[in-house]
Amino acid sequence: MGHVRSWIAVVLAVVTVGACDSGQGPTAGSSTDGWTRLDASRNYAEFSDYVVHVNGMSTVSLTPEIAANYGITRSENRGMINVVVLRKTAEVGMDTPVAAAIQLTAANLTAQVKPVKLTEVRDGASIYYLGVVSADHLETINFDMNIRPEGASRNLQVRYTHQFYTR
Repeated sequence: MGHVRSWIAVVLAVVTVGACDSGQGPTAGSSTDGWTRLDASRNYAEFSDYVVHVNGMSTVSLTPEIAANYGITRSENRGMINVVVLRKTAEVGMDTPVAAAIQLTAANLTAQVKPVKLTEVRDGASIYYLGVVSADHLETINFDMNIRPEGASRNLQVRYTHQFYTR
């Protein structure tokens, strides 16, 4: 009986330590497979010299004027993703937008591939990437991105998971 209690105490200790937020979980940043995981509750990741921001939303949330300005069709079966890559600077809050080559693949939770074409948008000093994806109401889509900022020597790997509320 004492041996069983000791074994249970060890298992509970391992489970408790494993459940603590080590900063490596899916909503907290990097994982052991090299991907930095983001979602609606944490939509940015910091890398050594860069910060990547990602947002998703239903295209119905766009005003008709904004949708028309970017050539986006507002629809209850379309979602939008927005990616921004910033180069860190010495001044806090003064990071600089940077162009990037982004390879993006998207799939829902049943592994159905969702085509997405990212378009680079330059607006003054701002640089961002917009993409539209077919999305059913409450559908969750994983966006896997290999991001190579201009002038960088390596890719930044980001997986952004977003559940779309299209109605």
